[in-house]
Amino acid sequence: QRLHRTLQDAISEEEGAAAELERAEAVLRRAAARAKASRTALAERLDELASRPLTVTVLEKTLIGVTVNALRKHATPAIAAKSERLVRGWKTLVEGGKTW
Repeated sequence: QRLHRTLQDAISEEEGAAAELERAEAVLRRAAARAKASRTALAERLDELASRPLTVTVLEKTLIGVTVNALRKHATPAIAAKSERLVRGWKTLVEGGKTW
């Protein structure tokens, strides 16, 4: 009977650990999905910024360049590249004083 109880306890512990791991995996899956959606949304916003006509005045007033410049170090290469292109284009705009 003692052996039976010990085995039942071990099984219960194992089932508990398995359930805990399943919950952790579900949390990780949801986090990964949110991160992917977040990266997608960020890339879409950068594309929108690239397609908008901007003036030097708007760039200076909003300081959007500071925010986009920080994204040049983003872990996702596509976002970093889009940010780099935008900042480079905006710098050219500021130097030339025209519209993007």
